[in-house]
Amino acid sequence: MFLWGWWVNTFNSWLAGALGVLSAFNRQSKQLLQLSFDSAAGCVAAVLALYVNGLDVQLGTVQALLWVFGTGLMASALFASGGVYKNVVRFIAVSVAIRLGFMSCLIGLGSAFLLGLLNNVYSWRIGFDVSLLLAAFVLFPRGLLRWLVERNSMVNKPAALIYGAGAAGRQLLAALRNSHDFRVLGFVDDDQDLAGASIMGLPVWVAGRVGPVAERCGVQTILLAIPSAGLERRKKVVEALEKLNVKVLTVPGVKDLISGKANLAELKEIAIEDLLGRPSVKPVPVLISADITGKTVAVTGAGGSIGSELCRQAVLQRAQKLVLIEVTEFALYSIDQELRALCSRKGVATEIVPVLASVTDANRVAAVFRTHSVNTVYHAAAYKQVPLVEANASRAIVNNALATYRTAKEALAAEVESFVLISTDKAVRPTNVMGASKRMAELAVQALAESYAKKGQHISIVRFGNVLGSSGSVVPLFRRQIASGGPVTVTHPEIIRYFMTIPEAAQLVIQAGAMARRGDVFVLDMGEPVRIVDLASRMIRLSGLSVKNVDAPDGDIALEYSGLRPGEKLYEELLVSGKEFETEHERIRRIVEPCLPLGEVESLLDRLEKAVDGGDLETVKQVMQTMPLHWSPSTESLQDSALAT
Repeated sequence: MFLWGWWVNTFNSWLAGALGVLSAFNRQSKQLLQLSFDSAAGCVAAVLALYVNGLDVQLGTVQALLWVFGTGLMASALFASGGVYKNVVRFIAVSVAIRLGFMSCLIGLGSAFLLGLLNNVYSWRIGFDVSLLLAAFVLFPRGLLRWLVERNSMVNKPAALIYGAGAAGRQLLAALRNSHDFRVLGFVDDDQDLAGASIMGLPVWVAGRVGPVAERCGVQTILLAIPSAGLERRKKVVEALEKLNVKVLTVPGVKDLISGKANLAELKEIAIEDLLGRPSVKPVPVLISADITGKTVAVTGAGGSIGSELCRQAVLQRAQKLVLIEVTEFALYSIDQELRALCSRKGVATEIVPVLASVTDANRVAAVFRTHSVNTVYHAAAYKQVPLVEANASRAIVNNALATYRTAKEALAAEVESFVLISTDKAVRPTNVMGASKRMAELAVQALAESYAKKGQHISIVRFGNVLGSSGSVVPLFRRQIASGGPVTVTHPEIIRYFMTIPEAAQLVIQAGAMARRGDVFVLDMGEPVRIVDLASRMIRLSGLSVKNVDAPDGDIALEYSGLRPGEKLYEELLVSGKEFETEHERIRRIVEPCLPLGEVESLLDRLEKAVDGGDLETVKQVMQTMPLHWSPSTESLQDSALAT
């Protein structure tokens, strides 16, 4: 075994050196080398053909030598005129091989004819033998060289298995053979009938043997090529692979492949939906289009995670006009460019109107609503990062509460048909300023709905939990920490959260608006909550690494607990109080909660604004405690970086 390993390493070293010398030649030198080789191959093929046929032709004669060298010259000339030398040998394709074979036949016929002219010996068998020998001489070395180049390039590549021996798996293998990103050793599939079969020259193993095969072959990565599999099957596959010490990557889903948004070679990490194991909530077509199709839609915070997805959905539902309200210039530019490209790709005629504005500027927001005769408003603009908001309380109150009240009021005054406030589970019995400010916004919007809304105008509030993939989400944070070698930081071992995807959140918002009456609160049945530490551990293991802890001190990535941040709770809720009703959507519930009269809300907000403007955080705290927020601050007093002394 030792000697075999020594020979393999020696051969690999020699091969790498030889190929390195060859690759150092310039393009013209390589072409000249091929031409010389093919010319010599033609000469050798002619000589061997004579001996094979036993013809009485003396090679020492001038005529015989002219025929031999003429065959060689004919070979190099025809190959050159046929464009053979324009092809890079290491990328030689089947079409080039077929062309070489066809040209070899022509050279064989020409060689037989030339032999008859020079030596008065006519034998078409000579032509056949020259063709056959020449084809072997020119094709075999080229194929061997390509194989050696590929072998050398794959020596240090990570060993991989493709899970899924169907069409997607075969196409993935073809793409990887060109990219040389992985050294694919074989396929794994659930189909027992494929066990022991060979596909594209590689063996197929049943899924039950993936563990022993991966360990024996030193597999470092498993590539999931099952884009059409349902969530339940993908969940079972991921759970099985999670137990192995391998990195798991997956190809894009069928929808992305069909739409052209992705191709099979774009391998990515396991989708978060597979980690959660909860099926995505499907939209109801009539609800998703009711407030958008053929209408003018405005989205505040259009460049944010939720806002940008709402914009994409509005384009896909063929809004007549889409008004993007965003305070950050680059975010507005990015979503504007993306949506214009989406309209072009989908053949949608939605007019895109980018507006650089802050929702705290009530006059500008009002002008936008009136100028464009907006029918539907999705209010996604908000400060949401709990620790930052906790340290800048006054700005959160202005942006999240006061600006929301004014935006909703201006929307009603502009006779907007539907206004949807995007809220959060942190607004329920809040322990932080972000949640408290969003609860204020809810109370203000509910009060406006009761007093201001005319017939045909609908205001609603949508609450949901953590949005995966949004800015500040734990998933991208964990991925960055794993990529940098850890540690992965979790605030508390018992902290749990409800999760949903960005498309789910956006579709919930849209459908809620379509079902709204007056001041309704909508929540999504989000299934079971997820322990953050379990999510982090799964992500580490599916990256091909192990968790380092007390029980496994030699693990790769450490899990550390940083402690709850200011204002953070162990778990979140979705209901304050009130009655719960079913809706037209089986996974969306309507909550009717008690609210304050508009006059009382306006009085409290007026006091709050004056206290914020005066930098009086103590009065701000008193007003917030007067409002029915169910606020239990985790810190003794409000903080604001600009007002800190």
